[in-house]
Amino acid sequence: MINPNPIISVIVPVYNAEKYLCQCLDSIINQTFEAIEILCVDDGSTDSSLAILNRYASKDDRIKVFSQKNSGPAKARNVGLENSCGDYIMFCDADDTYEPNMCEEMYRTINDKNVDVVMCNISAFDKNIRFCNSGYYFPFKEGTYQVTDLIKEKTNVYLWNKIFRRSLIDMFRMKFPDGHKSDDNAFIYQYLMASKSIYFLDVKCYNHYECENSIMDLYRSDGIKIEDVYDKVDIMLFVYRFLQKNNLVSLNKICFSNLFYNELFYAWQNLPNRWISLFLKRVATVIDTIGVENFEYEDIEKRLLIDKLKEEAFFSVQYFLDLKILQAGKVRRKFVGEGFPEPAFSEKVVPVVFNCDSNFVKYFSVALQSLVENITSEFNYDIVILNNDISEQQQDTIIKYYEYKKNVSIRFYNMNILTKSFNIDKLKTVNHVKLAAYYRLFIPTIFQHYNKVVYLDSDIILKNDISQLFKTNIDDVACAAVKDVFVSNVTAENELYFKGFYEYSKTVLGITDLKKYFNSGVMLFNIKKCLREDYQIKFMDVAQRNNKYFNDQNVLNAVLQNDVKFLDINWNVQLNFTCPLVVLNMNEFSNLHILHFCSRFKPWQRSFEERYDDIWWKYARKSPFYEIILRDFLTGERESQFRQIFTYRKDKLKYLRYKILSKITFGKMRKHYKRKKKELKMRLKEIKRLLK
Repeated sequence: MINPNPIISVIVPVYNAEKYLCQCLDSIINQTFEAIEILCVDDGSTDSSLAILNRYASKDDRIKVFSQKNSGPAKARNVGLENSCGDYIMFCDADDTYEPNMCEEMYRTINDKNVDVVMCNISAFDKNIRFCNSGYYFPFKEGTYQVTDLIKEKTNVYLWNKIFRRSLIDMFRMKFPDGHKSDDNAFIYQYLMASKSIYFLDVKCYNHYECENSIMDLYRSDGIKIEDVYDKVDIMLFVYRFLQKNNLVSLNKICFSNLFYNELFYAWQNLPNRWISLFLKRVATVIDTIGVENFEYEDIEKRLLIDKLKEEAFFSVQYFLDLKILQAGKVRRKFVGEGFPEPAFSEKVVPVVFNCDSNFVKYFSVALQSLVENITSEFNYDIVILNNDISEQQQDTIIKYYEYKKNVSIRFYNMNILTKSFNIDKLKTVNHVKLAAYYRLFIPTIFQHYNKVVYLDSDIILKNDISQLFKTNIDDVACAAVKDVFVSNVTAENELYFKGFYEYSKTVLGITDLKKYFNSGVMLFNIKKCLREDYQIKFMDVAQRNNKYFNDQNVLNAVLQNDVKFLDINWNVQLNFTCPLVVLNMNEFSNLHILHFCSRFKPWQRSFEERYDDIWWKYARKSPFYEIILRDFLTGERESQFRQIFTYRKDKLKYLRYKILSKITFGKMRKHYKRKKKELKMRLKEIKRLLK
C-alpha cells in the first residue's frame, strides 16, 4: 500500500492509548479513500502504545511513527505537520475512530465546494458508550458559508471533524503552541481568522468517545492545576501575536475580543476559589500585553469587564462572571447557585423582598403577618426572603402557615453563592445590623425578571396594603425611598451622634447633599433602570471602601443619590427612640403606613413607646412563632430586671455625679450631663418600682 504522493495527511497524537489505539488505527487504514498517510506521534507513552504503533507500521507503509519525550499534544501535532506531505491535513484522536468513508467525503467536499475548510457532523458517545450527540458539535445547517465573525465564534474548536488546506497553513506559517493544553483552540482560531469560506457537511463521519483522563475532563476535575486554567487566556495571546504578524488584527478585532471573553468565561467556570485572585491577575497581564485598545465589543457589559480587568477592579469582575454562570445555568464552579426567580403569578403581581437570617426569622414573621393581614384580593403578592441559613423547618413553618392565602406566594432564596463569592462577611457592619442587610444590594440582579420590586426590612409593621406603595411611578428613577430622619439632618456644624460623618460622606462616599440621604429599610426598586446603569457593580465597589458608620445604607445612598424619588414619610416612620429628634417629630405622622423599628432597641426586647410597641405585639400574637417570641421576651425581661437591681447602688452614685456636673459645667458639657442625669433618673424610678 505504498503511496509516494499522499493527498491527505492524517495526524494522530498518541499518549497512553493502548485500550483504544487498535480500533482507531483500523478505522483509518481501512478508509475507502486510500491516498493518505498516517503520521502517529507517540508523546512519551508509558504503556504499550508505541509497540502497537510500530506493529501497525510494519504492516502498512502509509503509517509513519514518531516518538518524543512527553511534551504534550501541541508539540506532537507540530511534529506531524512538519513531517507531512499531503495537500490536505486531517486529525484524529487516538481514542476515537473514523467512519470508513470519512476521508473520501471530506476530500470530495473541499474540492467540489472549493472552500478553505470543511467540518462534518459526528456521532458522540459517553463513557458508557451511550449515544449523546450535542448541537455544539454541529451548530449550522449544511451548506457553504463565508467565514464571518459569527462563524468564527460558533464553529467548535475540535480538530478531528475538519479537513484543512495545507497551502493555507504554510502561507500563514500556522503552528500549535508548544506546552499548551488548549492548542486545538489556538490552531482553529488561527485557521478560521485567515480563512474566507467553510462548508458544513451534515454527514456523521467521525465517532467521538469520552474517555477517562482526557484533556476535556481535566478542566472539570479536581486534578486541575492553576497553569491549566491560565492556559485558556494565554493561548489568546499566542493567537493575537499570530494576527499581528500577519496583519490580520483589524479584520478580526471583534471576533478576537469575543473569543477572548469566551475563553475567560470557560476558564472561570472551572476555577477553584483559591485561585481567583491569581487568575484575574494573569488575565489582567495578558490584556495589558495585548493592549486594551485592541479589544472591541458591541456588548457594553463585556467592554466594561475588560476595562475593570485592566484597572484590576477584581471584585467587580468576580461578581460579573459568577453572575453570568448563574444566568447560563452552569454549575461547574466549586459551589452551586440557584437560578434567578421568575414572578410567581402571571398578572397583577406585587413583588416584595425581605432579607433575614435564622436568628431573626421569628421577628420577620411578625412583619410578614402585618403584610398579609393588610393585603387585598385585587393583587397577587409574590414574597421572596433572601437568606443564607434559615432552616427548612423554619421555612416550612412560615410557608404552611399562609397556605390558605391563594394570592400569596412565599419563597426563600439562598444567598450562599453570593455571600461566598464576594466575601460579604468581610464588609462593614454596625452593632445591631447583621450581614444579611447587604443582601439587598443584589436585588437588581436576582430579580431581573421583574420590572419593579418592593424591599422591606424585617423590623417593620405594615398598617396599609403594600400594593399602594408598589403603584408609585418610578419610571424615571432607579428607586423610591423615605429620607432618613436622623442622617438627613446631619450638618457640618451639628453631626449629632456621628462625629466625622459629614466629612466622611463627602470624601469617601462622594455624597454631595446629606439632606437627600434616605433610609434603606423601605425601598421601591426600578429593576430595569438599575440593570441599565450597571448599579450592581457600583454597589459592590462602594461596599468595599465603605468602612464606617452605616453599612449597605451608605452604599445605596452613595450610588443612587441622584436617582431617587422621595416618598411620603408615612411609608417609613422611623421609630428610633435613642434619637430625641425623632421622638419630637412623632406627633407629625398623620397616616401611618409602615412603622420601622430601626434602632437597636426593638419591641421584643424592652418597651420605649407603648402605643407603637402595642401595634407590634398585636401582630406578633397572630404570627407562627409567637410562643417562641414571648418566651424569649420574658426571659430577657427577667434578666434585665435582675441586672438593674444589682446595679442600683452603682447607678445611684452615677446619678449624683451627673447631677453635680450638670451644675458646675457649661455649654455642651452641661447639656451632656443633664441628659445623662435624666436617663439615669428614669432608670432608677423603674428599679424602685421593681423593688416594691
